[in-house]
Amino acid sequence: APYTGLHCPEDAIVPSSRACAFDNPPVVPFYWEPTCVDGMLGCFADGHNLGCRYCGHGQYENVTCPTSVCNFVNEPVTPYYWDTLCQMGMLGCNADGIHVQCRFCDFQPFNGIQCPESARPTYEDGECWFPMGTAQTHKWNPRCQWGILGCWADGVHRQCQYCGPGSN
Repeated sequence: APYTGLHCPEDAIVPSSRACAFDNPPVVPFYWEPTCVDGMLGCFADGHNLGCRYCGHGQYENVTCPTSVCNFVNEPVTPYYWDTLCQMGMLGCNADGIHVQCRFCDFQPFNGIQCPESARPTYEDGECWFPMGTAQTHKWNPRCQWGILGCWADGVHRQCQYCGPGSN
C-alpha cells in the first residue's frame, strides 16, 4: 500500500469493500453488518462472510433492515425502505435514482408494495394522510374507488377524496 506511512485521523473515511456473496440469490432481505459476531442472529447469511446478515423477515424479523441508506436530494413524501431483493425495473425500486435497492412503498402507485413499520407511521383508518399538509379541501368517502373524481387524494387511502373549494 503506497500510503502506509501517512497517518489517518480517527474520522477518516474507510471505504467498505465487503459485500455478501451468495451462491444463489436469497428470498430473505439482507445487508452488510460490520459489527456481526459469530452466533449473532442473521449473520453469516451467505455462508461465506460473517458480516453478511439476514433481516426483516421470518426468523429474522426482529433484525431491523437498514432504512437510512437511500440518498434523496429532497426528502420525498412517499415512504421508502431498503429492499435487497429490488432489481432495476421492478415497481418502486431505484427510488432515489442512485440505489436500486431503495424502494418506494404504500403510496400510490406503490400501494401494492407494503412498507415495513420502520418506513412510515401507522396510517389511521378513517383519516387522510398528508405528512406535508395540504391546502386542498378533502373528506373521507367510503364509496370512493378508482375512476371517481378526487379519490385517492392522499395517495394512500382510496377513501380520501378532494372536494369543494381549493381542489383541482
